[in-house]
Amino acid sequence: MAQNLYELLEVSREATQDEIKAAMIRLGKIYASKAQRNEKARADFTQLRMAYKVLSSPYQRANYNISLKEAENKYKNLKKFKRECVKKWTTIWQFSKRGSIKVWQFNKWWLIKLWQFNKWWLIKLWQFAKPWLIKGLQISKRWFIKGLQISKRWFIKRLQNSKRWFIKELQIAKPWFIEKRKTGKEWLVEDWKTGKQWLIQKRDESQLSFVEKTVANPQPLKQKSKHKKVHINKNAIQRQQIVTQKSTDVVLTAKEKVIYQTMTHWFFYLDLGAVLIVIFSSILLIFNPAFINESMPTVLVWVPKLFSRDLLEAPVWRLGLMALLFVGLMMLWEAFVVKQTTELGITSKRVIFKCGLLSRSIIEIKLRQFESITVHQSPLGLIFNYGTITIRGMGGVKTTISNIVAPFRFKKILWQTLEKYGD
Repeated sequence: MAQNLYELLEVSREATQDEIKAAMIRLGKIYASKAQRNEKARADFTQLRMAYKVLSSPYQRANYNISLKEAENKYKNLKKFKRECVKKWTTIWQFSKRGSIKVWQFNKWWLIKLWQFNKWWLIKLWQFAKPWLIKGLQISKRWFIKGLQISKRWFIKRLQNSKRWFIKELQIAKPWFIEKRKTGKEWLVEDWKTGKQWLIQKRDESQLSFVEKTVANPQPLKQKSKHKKVHINKNAIQRQQIVTQKSTDVVLTAKEKVIYQTMTHWFFYLDLGAVLIVIFSSILLIFNPAFINESMPTVLVWVPKLFSRDLLEAPVWRLGLMALLFVGLMMLWEAFVVKQTTELGITSKRVIFKCGLLSRSIIEIKLRQFESITVHQSPLGLIFNYGTITIRGMGGVKTTISNIVAPFRFKKILWQTLEKYGD
């Protein structure tokens, strides 16, 4: 890239107007054909035209020459200033370097002398204090051993006294416990006999009263059978409501009855990953695999004194497999708890969903506030008849229940309930 307009047109600063014009014609022929195909050549051609425009005018050329000379003078002054700065800083650096070297030499000599003086005093002090320190350590060691012996004797005496006291208390309490057991056994036998007699008496009284009623008010056989059927159906409905109330932890209101109840599919009693973990770890724990050698690392494990007084040496791989087995069992327990505590039901007034064991959550959606229900089944869900239900209510309420048995049956019963009781 050219530094000024003269170099751009490839002429000297003393060139005449004819020479500048000839240079422009020569370079214009070169760049005119390239400018149509190349953007860089087009930009260079525009710079040539601007340079020719400035240098072809005498007034603009004079102003450009003045500015060019000022720029050159400024560049020369800047270079001169840089040289002077470099000289000054080199002189300062050399002077400071010599001074720092002399200061370091002086300080080094002074530090060596001070260390030699202090070294002699430290050696003398250590020689004087060494026997006193040895005697003090020996005395403290003796006192510590004596203290341990005294505390050991005191602790053994306390254990013996507590053992004697415990044996005496057991001897005193043993006959009292025997007497209480005998009296309790006799009391239970007496209560059982009295209760048995009372039940037999009540049964006889009820049979006598039933016979008296049938003799006083005889009824046809068909009416009896119908009355029995109605009575049995009422009891079954009451039992169903009581069981539903216990399972969902929700008390039914007046004129409310349970229509349908479901839970998660039996397929999710077990977690497949947890079953594989338990089987794999159990096989490796029972049958020692061939790739485990005696050179495997071991770890000392603390066990209660009831089993062993020493630390138990166990292989690292066995401890890892036991931990893996514990994790698998916990995963199985989690799947079982989720299966047992998840329930979904439809009553004549609302839809109830319950889940959780330790932290229980119950969601209720009234039939009047129900908006839509969505059912999603995977390929396994289509085979085993389970799926995911999403219930939406008014106000943005959304409840998703996974792995429910017969989801389309639940959907059909819900729509039938809405048609019957929704108004």
